[in-house]
Amino acid sequence: MRRKTWLTYYAGRTWRGTVSAAAVLALPFGGWWLGEDTRVGQPARLANGLAVVLPGIEGRGASSWSVLRGIEDSGFPGAVILWDWTTGLWPLLLFHLRAQRRNRCKGEALARLILGYQNDYPGKPVYLIGHSGGAAVAAWAMEALPEGRAVTGAAMLGAALSPAFPLGPALRKVQGCLWNFWSPLDLPLLGAGTLIFGTADGRHSVSAGLCGFAVPQGAAAEVKELYRSRLRQRRYELRMARHFNLGGHFGCVNRVFVAEMVAPLLFGDPCVQTSTIR
Repeated sequence: MRRKTWLTYYAGRTWRGTVSAAAVLALPFGGWWLGEDTRVGQPARLANGLAVVLPGIEGRGASSWSVLRGIEDSGFPGAVILWDWTTGLWPLLLFHLRAQRRNRCKGEALARLILGYQNDYPGKPVYLIGHSGGAAVAAWAMEALPEGRAVTGAAMLGAALSPAFPLGPALRKVQGCLWNFWSPLDLPLLGAGTLIFGTADGRHSVSAGLCGFAVPQGAAAEVKELYRSRLRQRRYELRMARHFNLGGHFGCVNRVFVAEMVAPLLFGDPCVQTSTIR
C-alpha cells in the first residue's frame, strides 16, 4: 500500500509538472480556454487569507493558471484570485509592458482591493505573487498602500523591472519578505527583450528577473536596511529542474515549482534565509 501511495504521488506530480510546462504553448491563444476559472475557494476561504496572482504582460493564461494551481497545491488555506491588470488582449504585449502610467493606476486599484479585504477580514494575511510585468504592478500596489497598512508577503517571479528599480517604498509596505526569484538563463526575454523594448519601469536594460535587484546608488541607511532585512533573492540553480523549472522565463511559474519552492518560502516563517543583495 505504501509503495502504491508513493507511485501515485509521483505520477500525479509528474503529470502536473509536465502539463504545466506544456500549457505554456497555449500562450499565443490567450486565456479564453480557462473560462472563469480564475479563483480558488471563493468565498468560503476568504476568512483564512488572500493570495493575489498577477500575470505577466500576456495576461490571463497558461502561466498565471499554473501559479494559481501551484498555490492551491501547496495547501494554502486562504482564497486565491487571479487579478488580470492587462487589457485582456495578448497582442498588446508591448503596450502592457510600457504603459507605466496605466500600470501604476492598476497598482492603485489593487491597493484599494487589498484595503477592502483587510477592512472586511482584519488581521488575515494577504500575499501578492507577480510574474514578469505583474511584478511591477505588485510593487506599485504596495507603494500605494497608506501608512499603517501592508501586505504580509510578496513574491516576484522573473520580474520585468530594472535592477535599479527603487524597491524601498514597496519594502516599507510588506510585513515579512519580498522574495525575488531570478534566473541568468532568462536571456531572450529579460536580457535582450528588455534591452530592446524596455522594462516595465521604462529602462532599456536587463531585468531584475535576470540578475536580481541592486541597492540604489547613494541610498540612505534606512533604505539599505530595508533591502537587507526584507528583500530575499533566490537565484536559479540546476537542482530546481527537479521541480520542473528549467530556468527560462516560464520555468518559475511551473505549478510544481510554485507549490514546492515558492509557496513554502512565501507562506512560511518570513525572512529566515540569508538575503542575496548585489
